Amino acid sequence: MKPLLILFALLALGTGLFFLLPSSQETNPGAAPIPETTSAAPFSPSAPKDLPGTEAPKPPLTTADHPAASRSSTSAFNRNPKWSPDGSRLLYTSNREGLSHLILVSFEEGGPRRLTPEPIPGGGAEWSPDGRWIVYTGHPDGDEWELYLMSSDGKDRVRLTDNDVHDGQASWAPDSQRFAFISQLDRNDTGTIFTMHIDGTGRQPHTEHDVSSFKPTWGAGDAGLFFLSTRNNLRRLYRMKELGGPIEALTDARYEAYAPMVSNDGKSLLFNKKENEQWDLLHLDLASGEITQLTDDPQHEEYKDFSPDDQQVVFGIREGPQVDLYLMDIDGDGRRQITDVPGRSRFPQWSPDGRFIAFDSDRSGSFEIYLMEVETGRVQALTDGESLSREAGEGFGRSGPMLPTSP
Repeated sequence: MKPLLILFALLALGTGLFFLLPSSQETNPGAAPIPETTSAAPFSPSAPKDLPGTEAPKPPLTTADHPAASRSSTSAFNRNPKWSPDGSRLLYTSNREGLSHLILVSFEEGGPRRLTPEPIPGGGAEWSPDGRWIVYTGHPDGDEWELYLMSSDGKDRVRLTDNDVHDGQASWAPDSQRFAFISQLDRNDTGTIFTMHIDGTGRQPHTEHDVSSFKPTWGAGDAGLFFLSTRNNLRRLYRMKELGGPIEALTDARYEAYAPMVSNDGKSLLFNKKENEQWDLLHLDLASGEITQLTDDPQHEEYKDFSPDDQQVVFGIREGPQVDLYLMDIDGDGRRQITDVPGRSRFPQWSPDGRFIAFDSDRSGSFEIYLMEVETGRVQALTDGESLSREAGEGFGRSGPMLPTSP
C-alpha cells in the first residue's frame, strides 16, 4: 500500500472527517440505478399544519407519482451530508449501486441525482463558498485518487490531476478560485500541502515533502490556511497566514491535535485534542490565541460543526459503539443531547439558515441521511434504503425542508 494511502486511512480513524466510505466489496446489487439527470418529480411544497405558515400535507406519494420514493428491502449506505451555501441543495455519498458515488438532492427541483460517473474513495467533496463548484476526490482506475471539479449541477466536469500519486482532502479558498489539497511530490512523500487554481493551473507545494502535513483547512477572510503536521514527531496544528509565508504553530507539545474546523467568520477554530488516550473538543480564538477546552470527559468527541452565527456547536460523543449528537454554546455551557437512539449519528452539518441539522445515522440498520429541526428536535429521514423516503418526498418544498412527522 502506498505511503499516502496509509496516511489517509490513519486519518480516517482519528479525525472523523476524512471518512473512508465502503469499498467496492460492500455492494448493493439489487438497487436500481440513480439517474444521472434529474428525472424525479419536484418535491411537493406542502408541509405539516403545526409548522407556522404552512399548509396541510398532501396524500402520500405513490410509486407512480415518484418512482424514486418507493421503498425497497435492499439497503444502501448514504453518508456525509453537505449543504450547499444557499441551503437549496444537499450533497451526500451513497453506495446504492455497489460503489460510492456523489448524490445531489435539490429542494427546488427534486432528486436524487447521481453526479459522479467514477466511484469515489471517501467523503472528500466540498462546495465552493460561492456555491458554483464542487471539488471532490475520484477513484477512476482503482489505484490512485485524483481531484475533479464539477459545476454545482454536475453538468460541467473536469479531471484536475492525473498522477501516479494520491490527491485529496481539498479545501476551498474564500474567493472560490483555488483550493488547497494534500498530495505527494514523489513516492517517498508522506503528505505535502499544495494549492491549485480551479482551471488546474498553478499547482504549488507549500510544506516540506519530508514532513507529513495533511488536513488543510482554509479560513474565511484573511484567516489563512490551517493544517496538521507531524513535524517533531507530534501531531500539531499550524497556520500559514499568507501562502509562502512563515508557518506558525498554534498548539503546543502537550497533546496531539485533530480535525481542525474554522468558524464561518474566520475568527476562531474548533479542533480535537488527544491527551493520555482522552479525546476532547477545544476552541481557539485566533485574535488572542486563547484556547478553551469545551469538554473534559472520558468519551470521544468528534463530528463537529459551527452554527451559522458561530455561537453554538453541534458535535458527536462516542461511547463504545454508540455515537449521539449534542449541542452546546461556544463557551462550553448549555450542553444538551439531541439524539438518543441505538446506533451512530455522525457528520452533523447545520443548514445555512440555522433551522436544520443534517446528519447520517445507522439507527435503521443501514446508514441513512436525516434532518433535524433545531427548534423542535423533530427528525425526518431524507433517504430510505436506496432512495428518498416517501415522507421526505412530500415534505420538502421550494421554501426549504419541512419535517412532516415526529420521530
